[in-house]
Amino acid sequence: MSRVTLAGGLTDRFLVARATLAGGGTLLALIGLADNRHLVWSFAPRETSGSWFALLASLPVPTVVVCDGHSGLMPILRALWPTTAIQRCHFHVLKLARVYLTLRPRTSAGRELQALLWTLTSCRTHQAREVFQNKFETWCRRHEILLSERSRSIDERGRKHWWYTHKKLRGVRSLLVHALPNLFTFLDYPGCPNTTNAVEGGVNAQIAEALRLHRGLHLHQKQTLVSFILAKINQGKTTRKVA
Repeated sequence: MSRVTLAGGLTDRFLVARATLAGGGTLLALIGLADNRHLVWSFAPRETSGSWFALLASLPVPTVVVCDGHSGLMPILRALWPTTAIQRCHFHVLKLARVYLTLRPRTSAGRELQALLWTLTSCRTHQAREVFQNKFETWCRRHEILLSERSRSIDERGRKHWWYTHKKLRGVRSLLVHALPNLFTFLDYPGCPNTTNAVEGGVNAQIAEALRLHRGLHLHQKQTLVSFILAKINQGKTTRKVA
């Protein structure tokens, strides 16, 4: 059963939402950090729309949610809080892009895109945002033919097959196209973070270290340990638990 813990005095301006592995692939802790002060959390076997709904439905409507854009979370955010702005985590966008591009892209188009992505973390003004978006649009137009190239083959039965030759470049383009509408939200909301690092480093790192030090725990024991850590972080706040 999922358990949601609400911190007393929860504020509702910025909510950082992030999932962390808490039990060898069979238990996730879904964590929300409100205004960098109050934690909320629940447990689930997988990161799905349903598991996020169980956590978020009982919370006050935030002004901005900072998240990694997971496919299980985004539909729930739009359904629950249609007026809430979304900020995509810059760190996770760069991490996903690196998976496609690798550290050493083989094509000049890939190297150009990588150089542009490296500037993302320094985009701190509306002018810098415009420059980034314009350069990306220019890159898309310049390499449109390259991105449309197809490779073909014929199998042993004589059937023809085709695929896009530069699937990884197309993947990064798709990633940025979908992320851009929510990539610079923080510029319009002073104090809003542009990454989920407050949970990723400040909270998840403590969970990972505790689980490493206490290897061999049963699943329910891991859940208890993670709850204890999160409650300690919230120490001094009145909490109430909702089954």
